[in-house]
Amino acid sequence: MNKKVVALLLILCLAVPTGCSKEKKSSNSETLPEATPQVTEAGDKEEKEEEPMLVNGDFSKPNENPEVWKTFSQGGAGSFAIVDEQGVLTVSMTGDVNYGVQLYQDIGALTQGCVYRLKFDISASRERTIEYRIQINGGDYHAYAGKEAFKVTADMQTETLEFKFEEASDPAPRLVFNCGKFDDTEGMGEHEIYLDNVSLELVDDSDAAKVEKEEAPTVDVNVDQIGYLPTAKKTVIFRGDSKGDSFEVINTETNETVYTGTIGDEYYNTSAGETDYYGDFSEVTTPGTYKIKTDAYGESYEFKIGEGIFDECYSDLVKMLYKQRCGTKLDDSLAGEFAHDVCHTSEATIYGTDKKIDVSGGWHDAGDYGRYVVAGAKTVMDLFLTYMQDEEDRSDSIGIPESGNNVPDILDEARYELEWMLKMQDAKSGGVYHKVTCANFPGDDVLPQDEKEELIVCPISTTATYDFAAVMAEASTIYKEYDKAFASKCEKAAKRAMNYGEKAGDDGGFKNPEGVATGQYDDTKTWDERYWACAELYKITKNPEYLETFEAIVKDGMPNGFGWQSVGDYGNYVFLTMPGAEKESTYQLVYDNFIKQADDLVYETERDGYRISLEGEYVWGSNLSVANNAMYLILANNIKANEDYVKAAFDHMHYCLGANPMSISYVTGYGSLSPEHVHHRPSFALNKTMPGMLVGGTDKALEDPYAAAVLKDAPPAKCYVDNHASYSTNEVTIYWNSPFIFTMNALK
Repeated sequence: MNKKVVALLLILCLAVPTGCSKEKKSSNSETLPEATPQVTEAGDKEEKEEEPMLVNGDFSKPNENPEVWKTFSQGGAGSFAIVDEQGVLTVSMTGDVNYGVQLYQDIGALTQGCVYRLKFDISASRERTIEYRIQINGGDYHAYAGKEAFKVTADMQTETLEFKFEEASDPAPRLVFNCGKFDDTEGMGEHEIYLDNVSLELVDDSDAAKVEKEEAPTVDVNVDQIGYLPTAKKTVIFRGDSKGDSFEVINTETNETVYTGTIGDEYYNTSAGETDYYGDFSEVTTPGTYKIKTDAYGESYEFKIGEGIFDECYSDLVKMLYKQRCGTKLDDSLAGEFAHDVCHTSEATIYGTDKKIDVSGGWHDAGDYGRYVVAGAKTVMDLFLTYMQDEEDRSDSIGIPESGNNVPDILDEARYELEWMLKMQDAKSGGVYHKVTCANFPGDDVLPQDEKEELIVCPISTTATYDFAAVMAEASTIYKEYDKAFASKCEKAAKRAMNYGEKAGDDGGFKNPEGVATGQYDDTKTWDERYWACAELYKITKNPEYLETFEAIVKDGMPNGFGWQSVGDYGNYVFLTMPGAEKESTYQLVYDNFIKQADDLVYETERDGYRISLEGEYVWGSNLSVANNAMYLILANNIKANEDYVKAAFDHMHYCLGANPMSISYVTGYGSLSPEHVHHRPSFALNKTMPGMLVGGTDKALEDPYAAAVLKDAPPAKCYVDNHASYSTNEVTIYWNSPFIFTMNALK
């Protein structure tokens, strides 16, 4: 497919009425250009009501709901307020870089060829230099226009900058005032910078390039782009304005039609803003490479039918975790282009103290390099469930350093995270520190070994402590077969953490301490973490106090969820599969709840145009919900065998691999069309996309500036864009991969 056509597919096919609201490769992959608006020669501009390019520049309104003026700090410290209809940036500490303290606003689109005028009034309580610029919001953050050294005095002065925008049109640029370190700020104490009458206006659009409005060709025949097992149910999803009659399954190696099927009834898909139709080709069972062809809707991408077709993808999903390892050198023979030297091995400072501890190891959580206990606990538990699900397929040859050591690789990888988590337990109290990160996220082009800022261990949290207790208790049972000493260590750590949690009680949820701006993973409810931990501790100790607490919570409401924030279903599943659990008084309540949830998921799947169970709720990390629900259905089938559960789980997996409204495999490197511009620092810095990462997917709330700019008219199921700047739709994380690892291993 033409590369520009593919890019247009992800932007222009989204121009469908109704939709999102602004509420946060392998060789078999087709290269996907970064999704940016395509431009042509200047032409007639569409008549429409102009939106202001910059909001609240006169500071006449409070800076909340929405907060349009925001601050960022990198080693510095500052705060912003509106006082007497002026913007006041208080700089407490400049830091060591010019953007050590930054005031910014995400502004309206800049169009290639247009002339703009930026104007503002500015003064400062201390004479100093600042930088102002309009810049790209992501990547190398280079400036489009501005001044690198602009002197600000106590006298209010008016600055005017007129510039012609020569670069490719940017739908989501950023205006920034960098007020960090400059040559004349050495030793400068706290001071204020005052802003007023900030405006940005279009002056001349006579040379404007025009964003293409014509419809781009779309893939209207959607399938799992990896393929289908020979005996599995196989469904193709068509979309169009009218119903076609038939479809053909073509063997792409022989170009022969091997099956002709009938296109079924129509279904209006509100979430996707389209009408869908369905075809069944389950009768095709012969291994091979195929495509679907129709007169009405065109062709599908290629896919395979056969045994073992998911094996390579599964291995890369697991190896993504290896490539996210922190504190160790990644060898190029295993990590390929993502090999790197050791990183983040310096001792970290416990926040609010002078004490330093070793917390090296673990996995980088996502597109950044933070390490978070709550995220790690979910990921590890999903790997444990993967291990327990299939006793016949516990590979020791996936391709990690420990492969071949007679321990399943899935457990070796989990142990790498567990060893780090053990370092996060306070030696004295047994409580567990919430996370270790630098004060701020690094630049988008920073590799892990190049992040050199101070590491900060953030305070103990109850949620992290209970999650730690739960997963360590589970580890103590699993590793007994392979390393009794390690299993015993995990058991002792679990008990110490549980004791701390029971004494500490609900702490109201973790909040980032002052000066730390990395991922918060806040959770104000700790009952579900306690619930899971009680189930796990009862499993290994048979202490009736844990069972009593567990049963009390069951009767008080019974928590659910397989997320990092809602973890109750881990406790439910552990309890239901515990030997002798059926004799306990609350067993039937937990059982009925678990099965009802599975039945509800099947019901919603059957009512959805693309056969998933989101009920139209496309939130940040919607693909996590898809993968979690698939995992839930498979686990429910363990509790009560039901073919409908398995079938629905397959549908969820097929969705992630291409049978979705975006016609894209959401796993990098797999399928004809997969994400190439993910929000993942190593991938961006190396200009290569790490294979085997499940991206977050559609988010109807448009929770990043780029998504808000380019997807504002898209229907909920199409609020996704393959662009590095769209962290709310196109980031990755270890705990999005982990339930999909479980799902693919169980179904492959």
